[in-house]
Amino acid sequence: MENDLSFALSNSISEEIGNIATDILEIGLDSILDDGLLKEVPILSTAVNVFKIGKSVVERHYLKKLAAFISQLNKGIVDEKQRDYYKNTVKDHPRKRDEELEYILIIIDRYIHADKAKKLAKLYLSYLDKEIDWETFTKCSEILDRLLPGDYQELSLGFWPNLSDSEVSDSLLRLVSLGLVISHNKSAEVDNTVGKLIVPDSTVKDYELTRFGNAFYWSLID
Repeated sequence: MENDLSFALSNSISEEIGNIATDILEIGLDSILDDGLLKEVPILSTAVNVFKIGKSVVERHYLKKLAAFISQLNKGIVDEKQRDYYKNTVKDHPRKRDEELEYILIIIDRYIHADKAKKLAKLYLSYLDKEIDWETFTKCSEILDRLLPGDYQELSLGFWPNLSDSEVSDSLLRLVSLGLVISHNKSAEVDNTVGKLIVPDSTVKDYELTRFGNAFYWSLID
């Protein structure tokens, strides 16, 4: 039971532990493994034991990202009734939850910035609330991994009218490739022998969020 991930996460769902996790984000990397705060967050100490996390810069940074996840998870809980619901939900089907949490620990390891771990916590709460299924959760979590600095800010624009190919940013192209944004050809008037002919103009396009892109964006905003 000591190394059970779902049990450890359930015990990490508390306002007090959320505050401790926030404190861990403020301390230096040099002290993160030596500080007694680490032992007070069950999921962190369990991750250290299960995955044999040592004292390298990369491993200490990983723990800070995991602390960011726990901190945000607790911030997203508004009252004790909801807190008890999440704790009991995490404890249900422990083998299944452990497999899910192993995935979460691995995807957090892939993230460079702690901010992505915070966004992942919001997605996980949506999953626990059954607002999204596990497949959607994993799809969104891996899209988060592929976003580069500035992409999320680009996504917040929501609509990009009248862009020629030379005006499309690398961020917008990335969002299109991830299925978050779609382009539409504009219409153009062309003279012909009988008057004006309306034809698609392939050189200028409107870009807008897909339905999935819109849901992805709104699930992550504060």
